[in-house]
Amino acid sequence: MILRIVAYTRLPTAERRGRRCYTSILRTGVAEVLVDPQTPSTIYASTWEFRRKPYEFASGGKGSAVYKSTDGGKTWNKIISGLPTGDFGRVALALAPSEPKNLFAIVESKKTNLYLSTDGGQNWQEQGSNNNVEGRPFYFSVIAVDPTKSETCLSPGLVAFYQR
Repeated sequence: MILRIVAYTRLPTAERRGRRCYTSILRTGVAEVLVDPQTPSTIYASTWEFRRKPYEFASGGKGSAVYKSTDGGKTWNKIISGLPTGDFGRVALALAPSEPKNLFAIVESKKTNLYLSTDGGQNWQEQGSNNNVEGRPFYFSVIAVDPTKSETCLSPGLVAFYQR
């Protein structure tokens, strides 16, 4: 499934002729969309460029990235500080319900790792890796944050992964 992030534009009836007008913002597949529960105009999205065929699978490319919007999705800024350089693949995102400035990301790259941001995605720190973080990102790139402990995450995979 490809979800395209769009901004809905209201135009005068004569200009839109009874149709809704949309502006395409991010032009690649979107893997995750998170909305800050305390500030709903803050939205995070991870995009993922991949191609799966019966005989081939390519994960990653220039279209894979992490973005943040602070205006409800009208504009997006690419987040790069502390994340791997170069092309990367699937990115799983999660934010802490009790402290939405704490975000976790599993970033598929040459060195797949778990990352933590404590400032709303502006800066990321590598937290480490293990088989659950690295294993089969197409299927197991999922993170859940403990609702009461904002620096504790779980990642279900072949075996559950717990990071504090």
